[in-house]
Amino acid sequence: MARAIGETERRRHKQIEHNLAHGIMPRAIVKQVRDLMHIDDACDLMLEQLAQWPMVVGRTMNAGGGLANSLSLRETTSLCAEITGVQLPTTSDLATHESDVRVYITDQRALSTALHWTPRRAPRHCPCGVRVLHLPANQCPARRTGRKLWLRLLKL
Repeated sequence: MARAIGETERRRHKQIEHNLAHGIMPRAIVKQVRDLMHIDDACDLMLEQLAQWPMVVGRTMNAGGGLANSLSLRETTSLCAEITGVQLPTTSDLATHESDVRVYITDQRALSTALHWTPRRAPRHCPCGVRVLHLPANQCPARRTGRKLWLRLLKL
């Protein structure tokens, strides 16, 4: 154990010397990540829950986009700029609020096991994606799907 600690210290010292010689100031990677769930996936899930009501009644299960549908705040900003054509300046602030969560990815294993459901639409690849925030309601398929779902739920 002492030999391993000594080797770690030797490597750390060597890295510090290298950084000082080359003017490198190491910084932590600060990247906030969230998973996103497309509204059509949320609507599909609600319909699936209704169809399999005995499997979900009385249970609490998480639903979200999961790891496959996660983006950092910077990636989300870039995607919005790509979709809208509007590039806004961004800055980085290493000071975060104590209640901030750096990474949040929904653990939806219980839901996936019970209903055999997973989100199908990725933020980058769905026809509407983040465009929900940009398109007028009558041009956005996701908003139309949400309206259809609510109309169906009202009939129940």
